[in-house]
Amino acid sequence: MLSIGLVLRLLLGSVFLVAAADKFGPNGVHLQRTVLGYDLLSPRLARWLAAALPPVETVCGLLLLSGFCSEFAVAAAIALLGLFTLALTVSVMRGHAHPCGCAQSLEPIRWRMVLRNLCLIAVAVTLWLVGPGALPLSEPPDSDSLNSAISMGTVAVPLAMVWLRHTRAARASTGLG
Repeated sequence: MLSIGLVLRLLLGSVFLVAAADKFGPNGVHLQRTVLGYDLLSPRLARWLAAALPPVETVCGLLLLSGFCSEFAVAAAIALLGLFTLALTVSVMRGHAHPCGCAQSLEPIRWRMVLRNLCLIAVAVTLWLVGPGALPLSEPPDSDSLNSAISMGTVAVPLAMVWLRHTRAARASTGLG
């Protein structure tokens, strides 16, 4: 039986992995410019954050997907989403129109991105309250949970790949890729 905790954990973990995936490698330069665009950090701290953010998001996503240290991963997700939402809110209120840096999206920041992040925070808080659900690595999965997770993965992975390909194509068409 697929629990709400498992569904939320897999959803949130996938969001973090997709967000991190396109920030590695040469895209780090674009991420650094994006972080500087928020006008909240010095250039030195922006470089540090641009270097640290992809691995932190990746670890958070992997922990959420695996169910290992899930309470820590959910707390980290809430903290990261809270900081991202605060930065977005301040930037929108200042009238900035730079890209948000969400999976290297080129779309300028808007209030709907703040709303999207608030929805993700609600998902994370709900996950905190209901628990991580079945299928953590710390206990062997039953066949129903494993089959449900595999079924979800066969849908989620191709969707994530299409979305990443779309964002890369959009970035290439604007000369940033």
